[in-house]
Amino acid sequence: METLIVVEPPEPEAAPGPSHGPVGGRDLAEPEGPVILCTGGTVGIGDLETERVRCPVVVCCAFHGRHEVLELVVRESLHTDVAVHWMLAGSSDEDREVIERLAGETGRVSGLVCDNAPLGRKWQTCVRAAHRLYDADLYAITGSDDILSHRLIEHVVRSREADLAKPAGVSPDLYCVTGWLVHGEAPGFDPMLLKCSYRWEKAFQPLGAGRFYSRRFLDRVSGLVFDSGRARGLDACGYGLVRELGGLVAYCTVEDGPVVSIKGEWEQLNRLETFFRVDTLLIEEFSFEGYRLLRESLHPETFARLFATDATGLFS
Repeated sequence: METLIVVEPPEPEAAPGPSHGPVGGRDLAEPEGPVILCTGGTVGIGDLETERVRCPVVVCCAFHGRHEVLELVVRESLHTDVAVHWMLAGSSDEDREVIERLAGETGRVSGLVCDNAPLGRKWQTCVRAAHRLYDADLYAITGSDDILSHRLIEHVVRSREADLAKPAGVSPDLYCVTGWLVHGEAPGFDPMLLKCSYRWEKAFQPLGAGRFYSRRFLDRVSGLVFDSGRARGLDACGYGLVRELGGLVAYCTVEDGPVVSIKGEWEQLNRLETFFRVDTLLIEEFSFEGYRLLRESLHPETFARLFATDATGLFS
């Protein structure tokens, strides 16, 4: 199935661009210590440009705890045919230890530690650090509980390569997904898979996870795609900025490659039951079709981990 590309014209009241210095006059958080490099060692955040790393895709992710889930998210991407790299932003000594371990084990993970609040500033610090360190074709965003299937990553990279071969001016600035799968526990289902999307007539917005911004767009906005003063509603800023600047958007379907949102009983996550109370979401039970799709789209180790029925399961 081909990715649909549409032009998103500017609207009269487009979403606002990233705020500059709304919190203490600062756009970015001050990292607690140097940035950990995928190539080994560390460097101050102001010197990242001196350590540039070339890669096709870098994924940005702000997290706090839930290390077992984060590691599942990271390792799924490493099973692709693409050399995916990561920029992580944690907020504790334990988070730093996880970043250091993943950097050493994979050679693909970089990261830093900074304040967890406001969350917009933490995300912005993560993206800006990725933009400074990595010479990438695409800069992706995902939550620490959102798995980007290797099928989706490979689909977007192939689409990007094909788009760049077209005449100038028609390649998208943003590749994103309009639907996603939610994996969690609920009475009567073990586990339960839901297929979710936003209701177009109420609040159209692509999912925050699974967004791939072009390098051209990140250069144009100096890596600023989040409102650093916000704690909620962070997803609208980058999408609105692409539309405001007249950029092209490519929408990917679940069948192109699913994003899997893992919902459990962790305090930091939106619990599964909250999804049923959001009237802007269209929700379908998707266990049978979703099981087949995930088996085809995820690495076998990731699939087995998600659907484990013994003590190795994520929800046990």
